[in-house]
Amino acid sequence: MQGCYVDAKFMRGLKCMRISVDIPIEHSNQFLKAFGAPDGVNPVPVAIARLGNGAYAPSTETQSEPVADPVKETQGAVEPRKYTRSQIAALKCQDNDFRMWLAGRHRSEWIRACSRTDDAMDASGAVDLTMKDVLGIKSKRELDSNPVAGAAWDKLLTDFDLRNTAR
Repeated sequence: MQGCYVDAKFMRGLKCMRISVDIPIEHSNQFLKAFGAPDGVNPVPVAIARLGNGAYAPSTETQSEPVADPVKETQGAVEPRKYTRSQIAALKCQDNDFRMWLAGRHRSEWIRACSRTDDAMDASGAVDLTMKDVLGIKSKRELDSNPVAGAAWDKLLTDFDLRNTAR
């Protein structure tokens, strides 16, 4: 299966880089069968390889520091960090795609949340309140300690992740 590397985002608070790979829609079911839908709690280890014209080689004229050898840097690397449900929920509240999906999927809760925030345009506060209303929780920490709330979050996250595959 092939895709195109299209974006990278440095997540300083999480000490990682998040990459985006676009896979043709006709391969989406094949991808989901191979990797499953992420549940946010147990990341799926993957390997990435560049296809095509060989390795990327930055111009040495504009390079101010030597490029680190990625092979040496990954030797002795630790396992990917596993996040709690509450941490993933906090990250999702900052994700514009998740905000738009949640607002569309749970319109009445979204409208109620917008009326309760100090600023009706505060999308971050509205998505947080909407998510809590939908899950029946007062704090995102309950996702880690309450099995029922945790299961409801897992289902909500899976529904979001599978939003484009249902036909």
